[in-house]
Amino acid sequence: MKGLDLAEQFYRERGVPLLAEKFHGYEDRIAAGLIGDGSDCYGFDDQFSQDHDWGPGFCLWLTDEDYKKIGKKLAQAYQALPIEYMGYTRDQSDWGSGRVGAF
Repeated sequence: MKGLDLAEQFYRERGVPLLAEKFHGYEDRIAAGLIGDGSDCYGFDDQFSQDHDWGPGFCLWLTDEDYKKIGKKLAQAYQALPIEYMGYTRDQSDWGSGRVGAF
């Protein structure tokens, strides 16, 4: 499975319900996606690139104003999501730290 496909499915199955349940009224104000310089973001990921900074995860972006209001709670809620999804586990190196989550 490609990382972008995994990220999209993880967001749809875990992220969308999280936002609807805990951040109702902000769903349309939060952008979601996956960016960075990882092979998964470029669509070049394969079984070898899955050994670091790869796995279920996505980014959530807020305006500065909204981040002041809900950013800390959103980040905590995101961190509470499972790191394993569909048999894949997010393997994050020190270099890749902070690549997914609330921003």
